[in-house]
Amino acid sequence: MLSFIRKENSFQFNGKDYLQTHGTATVLVLLAFADIFMVNIEKEILRQSTYTPLVWKRFIDDVFSLWNITKDEVDDFIEQTNKFHPTIKVTAEISERNHIP
Repeated sequence: MLSFIRKENSFQFNGKDYLQTHGTATVLVLLAFADIFMVNIEKEILRQSTYTPLVWKRFIDDVFSLWNITKDEVDDFIEQTNKFHPTIKVTAEISERNHIP
C-alpha cells in the first residue's frame, strides 16, 4: 500500500522522509495559474455583460453574487457566460428572498 503525507515543505512517501528544497508544490502553482486565468475571464465577462451584479466574490472556481434583476435575466447572464470560453461552464444555485443554498 502506498502512503503519501505532506507537511509544509516536506513529505513522507512509503515511510521515507523527503524535503522539498526549492520550487513550490505543483498544486499551489496550478491554483495560482487557475486564479490568474479566471480573474481575466471574469473581468471580461462582467465588462461585456448587460447586467452587473451588486456583489461578485470568487474563491478559486466558486462565485457568490447578488443581483437586483429578474431570474430570467440571471439565466440570460449565465447563458451568455457559458458562450464566452469553451472550457468555462457556469452553473448556478439561485435563491430568492431569505434563503441561501
